[in-house]
Amino acid sequence: MEFKNFGLVSVEEANAMGQGYTDFLQEKGLIISVQPLSSSTVNMGMDGSLGITLSNSRPIEKRFTPELGLEIRDFLLDNYKGFIGGDLISFRRKFQDECFGRSDHEKKQIGLEYFNLYYKTWCDIPMLNNSLNVDGNSVDTPRMNSLNAERNYIAEQFRYELDMISKYLVGDRGYFNRDLYESSLKLQETISFENEYLILQYLNDLFGFENQKSNDRNLILDKIYKENRTKIDSFDTILFIDNIFSIEDYRSQAYGIALFDFLKHEVKTIYLSMREFSDLIVENFPSNFNKLKHRDKGDAHDEKKNLFKNEWDKFFEDH
Repeated sequence: MEFKNFGLVSVEEANAMGQGYTDFLQEKGLIISVQPLSSSTVNMGMDGSLGITLSNSRPIEKRFTPELGLEIRDFLLDNYKGFIGGDLISFRRKFQDECFGRSDHEKKQIGLEYFNLYYKTWCDIPMLNNSLNVDGNSVDTPRMNSLNAERNYIAEQFRYELDMISKYLVGDRGYFNRDLYESSLKLQETISFENEYLILQYLNDLFGFENQKSNDRNLILDKIYKENRTKIDSFDTILFIDNIFSIEDYRSQAYGIALFDFLKHEVKTIYLSMREFSDLIVENFPSNFNKLKHRDKGDAHDEKKNLFKNEWDKFFEDH
């Protein structure tokens, strides 16, 4: 599996840039500027490593993006995939032995006890009961949704793991070995979550504690993103495309071409050819064309691109 920013630069290239390395990473969209509550700055050492300098003032701070944290999480899960899945196999054997000879109702009760036990390890159930709907009434937050949110939160914290980021960006695969696993609590936490998340999914699939229809589409979109991550800059771009093609009026070839131009040339979030983009849409999203073709572009085309600019701004305001 390829990862967009793994080996983005060599150690020599990073060293040659000096403090300009930070500007380079910001130009690549990996660093953002924020106003912190307390100040810190990202600096580069002579060996290409990154560090944070604290100060008493509060200037603009440069931070790595949450998206980079997610990307590094995905890289780590791929790199340490041998550490994932064994707990589920052991649990299934234990659970099947415990449920042998019991009624379906008893099996489900045992399954629910295990589900809540693992769930409470990661999510605060009392906090969930404080959610309110538009009428001001208490509502239960879907637990699989809460787990997905927790999964992303854990992943985003990798943007603060500066040593990992340094080695990731220069493509130092040898750094990501067993010694790192044994020394990194963040990595251990991530692997532990993934293993218990698999158990929770298994129990939910087996007993249907919660309808996952709302999650199914996101899982499909996540798969689409991972298969195309070298040519699409973020999962948000996939969500935006899905949102656009959920609208019947936008499924024509003319709108498809305008969307391609907007994403590739205006916001520059895709690195696909028109043919690749066309294949991606036809295979994964509802559309009224079989293939996008280059055509003369006039005022109507520009109007459609402007429309997508408005849709883009609204989409990210809502999200």
